[in-house]
Amino acid sequence: MVPKLVLWMRTFFRKNWKLLLAALVITSLFCYPYLVKDFLGVEHDTFFHLSRIQGLAESFSRGDFLPAVYPYKNNGFGYASPLFYSDFWLVIPALLYNAGLSLASCYKFFIFCCVYFSCFSMMKLCLRITKHEYAAILAGAAYVFANYHITDVYVRGASGEVLAMVFIPIVLSGLYELLENQNAKEWKLLAFGLTGLVLSHNLSFAIVCVICVLFVLIYIRKIKKDIWIALFKSVGIAFALSAFFTLPMLEQLSSQTFYLDYYASSSDL
Repeated sequence: MVPKLVLWMRTFFRKNWKLLLAALVITSLFCYPYLVKDFLGVEHDTFFHLSRIQGLAESFSRGDFLPAVYPYKNNGFGYASPLFYSDFWLVIPALLYNAGLSLASCYKFFIFCCVYFSCFSMMKLCLRITKHEYAAILAGAAYVFANYHITDVYVRGASGEVLAMVFIPIVLSGLYELLENQNAKEWKLLAFGLTGLVLSHNLSFAIVCVICVLFVLIYIRKIKKDIWIALFKSVGIAFALSAFFTLPMLEQLSSQTFYLDYYASSSDL
């Protein structure tokens, strides 16, 4: 198993070293303000996401590796953020925080990784379509330096959406292989993208699901039996892998009346 993994990694780096290096340069330029400053700027949602990392780290220190509630938040009343906002991808920054790294540094590292893999995944999508490395590098740079992405990182501090941008190109890559190239063997790509997306940001996942349905409708006359099987397999595997988060969330939404629901429907608005 280990030799096969080492061989796969060696082949992967040999094949993609230009894109990996270009993504590192682009990400370093984008994250320059984070790299040269010791402090962390406070954006709209920064405190919320810092609190998530700290809450998950505290749960780990108590031996709770799948927390539904951060018990020490809100003056000890607790905060059920993990039920509605998956913290799966915050495991690494939470472990780094427990290892002694500052909370701000953990957050910066997390954002840097998100930007890097967003850039690389978009490059791979463009390369898959155009077969040109320079076009792929340009697409990665445009994706990272898009106004919305800049706003997410440096104005809103919306790390959930920043993370979601890693998986959107992966979902599109899977759809491209299945629908355009009719390559049923690439179902794992779509499954991985959907799983990563639903564990990143709920709203982004919902939007991408609509896009997926539209693409399927566009290609519906070209879809053969093996492609239908691959599509259902991708969705089924993604659902199974993310069920530990989605099922409790759906159960809570269906069984509780939340203040936001009441407030949004009130006549005071």
